[in-house]
Amino acid sequence: MRDNTTQAPCVEELPDTRAPSPFEALAIKEAREALRVRLGGLERTKRMMTEFRYGLGGSLPHTLQGVADLYGLSRERVRGILVEALSELRWRNQGCVWTAERRREDQRALEILRAHHNEGREI
Repeated sequence: MRDNTTQAPCVEELPDTRAPSPFEALAIKEAREALRVRLGGLERTKRMMTEFRYGLGGSLPHTLQGVADLYGLSRERVRGILVEALSELRWRNQGCVWTAERRREDQRALEILRAHHNEGREI
């Protein structure tokens, strides 16, 4: 019969530096939900073009030309539609009442999303 104290020591677990921390995971989840709600207020074409262009909703980011090819439009027309969509999102965002704390939380979540996107990590 073996004594538990004589067993080989457990290997220490090394954290996966590529995986988000629990705080980051929660911030990402909340940021995604807030973005989903805001995008849901756009008309369908604007929402889909924004999702394709920036790699939201599970798609990979596309170039302006890639989005233009998907819709059979010029890059300039797609750019104009995206400018309208982002303007609408900003306008709606100004109507929200945020506390200073909530604003900082949202800013941190946005920074995390940008960092993950820039590193090419799946979020």
